[in-house]
Amino acid sequence: MLDWIVLTLAMASADGEVVTYVHTDALGSPVAITDSHGNVIERFAYEPYGSVVGIAAADGPGYSGHVFDSTTGLNYMQQRYYSPEIGAFLSVDPVAAYGGKSSLFNRYRYANSSPYNFVDPDGRVPVVTRMKDGSVKISFPTKFSGDGATPKNIATFKEQVASMSGTYDIGGKETRVTVEVTDIDKRTPRAARNEIKLVNGETSHRSGRSFAELGGKKAEINVLDRFDKGVVPHEMSHLGGVDDLYDKTTGQPNPAGGDGIMNRVPGVIDSHAIGGIVEGDSAVQKRER
Repeated sequence: MLDWIVLTLAMASADGEVVTYVHTDALGSPVAITDSHGNVIERFAYEPYGSVVGIAAADGPGYSGHVFDSTTGLNYMQQRYYSPEIGAFLSVDPVAAYGGKSSLFNRYRYANSSPYNFVDPDGRVPVVTRMKDGSVKISFPTKFSGDGATPKNIATFKEQVASMSGTYDIGGKETRVTVEVTDIDKRTPRAARNEIKLVNGETSHRSGRSFAELGGKKAEINVLDRFDKGVVPHEMSHLGGVDDLYDKTTGQPNPAGGDGIMNRVPGVIDSHAIGGIVEGDSAVQKRER
């Protein structure tokens, strides 16, 4: 949801230190380099799946912020290598897939085959656990930060996430779903660690409102704006890969979207939101052993 992310680089020269700024797009791909006066030194453009347009790609941070190796023509995405030429990983997802969803059969695909809408930060995707008794558990291992991350607000946040639990239509079957926030410890996989910043007032988003990465791991919540009235379930559903239903141009609810939490806040936590997390293409499905 951020338009620009800027990285400052300081390099030594014969005349002293030279400061340049690397600007990235919403996917994390470097798109421009400027000097300390704002003059553009270099620009970069990418094809949908990451091939650099017009110039030879150099070693270093590239498409979606991952390191590019010019010798092999591959991006290193922590868990596995990715080829921008074919738009796919060169090895299967390291987390085993649940076999009941045919869209998960392709274990080599990148960003749900929708690179304009999604980014894969480390070559893995979220995890949903199907329990032996037929229920489903959704866990969000979370680290809190920000001036609003008081014990009281963290407790409220966890209560709001727990309120998402209930019985929902999952794949045409009434299913009991438990949703929870858990603490991060040394056993928590890095790919499953969420970062939630709680702030007393406007967030860093240009609108000042609460926001979360769609299918990502980071969110920023204004604890003074409907904090206990639906904002938390709405933003956590975004982390689970569920997009908004309301009109993004006007910000108004879509009449066809009903009272669901992804259409209006406050709203009803419904099967659209929970089912989207459980069955979404961004989720790896696992079974309790």
